[in-house]
Amino acid sequence: MRFKDRTAIVTGAETGIGRAIVERLALEGAAVVLADIADAEHVAQGIREKGGNALAMRQVGPHEAMGRPLRATCCLSTKRSHHGPEGVGP
Repeated sequence: MRFKDRTAIVTGAETGIGRAIVERLALEGAAVVLADIADAEHVAQGIREKGGNALAMRQVGPHEAMGRPLRATCCLSTKRSHHGPEGVGP
């Protein structure tokens, strides 16, 4: 469990690459926050059913005030991002 006792915030976590990242981080022991403009609660529920710690959080929109800090936090916390504001990345 490489990410035990760590928390990751993943944007775009409802589908695609974001979902794959959040599921893998949870499998590796991280507590995960799933942030998406779509409802990602079903993904968080699936992680919790497998014994993981997950919280779904619905973003207002990709360019709203809340979205930018979440993407920046994701990049700083995990050192990787599959998307984000220009100039922020691994």
